[in-house]
Amino acid sequence: MVVQLTDRDKKNFVNFIKSIIEGRADMCAEMIYNLSNFEGKKIMEGRFESYYKQLLKCFSILNNQALADLKGINLFGEMLQIIRENRMKLDGEFATLLTNMLVL
Repeated sequence: MVVQLTDRDKKNFVNFIKSIIEGRADMCAEMIYNLSNFEGKKIMEGRFESYYKQLLKCFSILNNQALADLKGINLFGEMLQIIRENRMKLDGEFATLLTNMLVL
């Protein structure tokens, strides 16, 4: 599985993983929210508040769990489910990279 990331996507991916390691649920939710689009357009603040709250709830597991005990596949799987249920899409190759991580 090969993915070529733009500089922006590389930075986003590194920051996303860093926020997971640091247990920053708010940062994870905000990053995925900002990378999301609806019907091919960037989502506008406030319009998808329930989507953001679902992401925040999903990542809140980071606040109560040691990194060594974290089941990443469950976290990413739940995140992707929220994205699908809300008919969102992630920008660029970022989604491909996250999906590849689930497979590996």
